Amino acid sequence: MLLLLHGLGGSAASWDAVQDAGPNLGAIARPTLPGHGPTPSPVPASFDDIVAELARTVEDTLPAPVDVVAYSLGARLALGLLAHHAALVRRATLIGVNPGLREPAERSARQRRDDAWAQRLRDEGLASFFAAWQAQSVLQHAASVDPTHLAAEERVRLSHDVPSLARALEVTSLGRMPDYGPALAGIDVPVCLVVGEGDEKFLGIARTMTPELRRGEMALVPRSGHNPLVDNPAWLARLLERLHEENR
Repeated sequence: MLLLLHGLGGSAASWDAVQDAGPNLGAIARPTLPGHGPTPSPVPASFDDIVAELARTVEDTLPAPVDVVAYSLGARLALGLLAHHAALVRRATLIGVNPGLREPAERSARQRRDDAWAQRLRDEGLASFFAAWQAQSVLQHAASVDPTHLAAEERVRLSHDVPSLARALEVTSLGRMPDYGPALAGIDVPVCLVVGEGDEKFLGIARTMTPELRRGEMALVPRSGHNPLVDNPAWLARLLERLHEENR
């Protein structure tokens, strides 16, 4: 079974275009992450608590081990599963993942930055917040992106409960996430790091991470920036079909 984990501001629907383009993906679970969705959603107190809650969901409701496919925030949570609940995962495909920050000063600065973003979300609302959030250079879409996919992404972003999403942004800040870098060498399942060809920052991260993993590989998504789910879902679906077939 595939376990699909969306990114910050996403939802289960973030995977629609990929799933539509991948008729051979098999059984799929698409949970909504804490703090996401149109109604108030409780957010656990820490990043580790969210990982533990996700692990319980897999144990209680899914036929583990699962093939985890996760994007951005979801990919960081998936790393937590690999680090602490490895028996639940058969393989992982991590899209635009960051393993964490190692320097205390960098972690503190990122916490302050994400707390400011969360306050902006509370003060200005979803539309204004995401207009500014998405304007960050690292999040730019490919020029070839299908406008219908952009419109679908926008509908998802504007569907959330503001206080819950703001709290999720604080708790899951890269500055509060554990540094999983030291754990990479102990991960003994196949891990594919997926990066859009235009995503220079995360291409560098993936090139550093791949040799640190026991069974790591990279896949570069053509005509894509940071978010292949929107920029090139058909290519991503074909990759997932191939990886999933290899492990049937």
